[in-house]
Amino acid sequence: MLSLLSLVIAAQLAGSMPEPKQADIAWVAEGEFCEPETVLPLPDNTLLVSNVCDIRTTGNGFLTLLSANGGVIKWRVVDNLDAPLGMALVDGLLHVVDYSQVKIFRWPGFKLQSTIALETAVANDIAVARDHTIYVTDTARNNTFRVGNIEYQHYAERLG
Repeated sequence: MLSLLSLVIAAQLAGSMPEPKQADIAWVAEGEFCEPETVLPLPDNTLLVSNVCDIRTTGNGFLTLLSANGGVIKWRVVDNLDAPLGMALVDGLLHVVDYSQVKIFRWPGFKLQSTIALETAVANDIAVARDHTIYVTDTARNNTFRVGNIEYQHYAERLG
């Protein structure tokens, strides 16, 4: 009786869920991507794509810059990364999770400003609050943590 009731409830719940709609694909970017992981829309209507290229090998990763319609602006706008996974842009600072560190670049220009080492197994994604507090997920250890409040003034000298 209980399993019949469970089936009836599951059927009712399934019936109340909206049907998924088929996506209309506007464009597909193809070419020299290598395990593309994350796409980050930038304020100038370009797109930044992280490319991992074998998470076990250091220095193979890179970032690709695309136009809003998927055209390649530059295949390797940032090169020699280990495994760029998550990205966030706050106040002109691009934060990239690069395997077991966060690399911070000035945007635009992609000039490296700082590197923060992390004690993670596989840092996967990043979120950066307006006060520059950094949050990172560690996929291999099944946790999420706060890196700390990185004050904007700390980088103001370097941003000059």
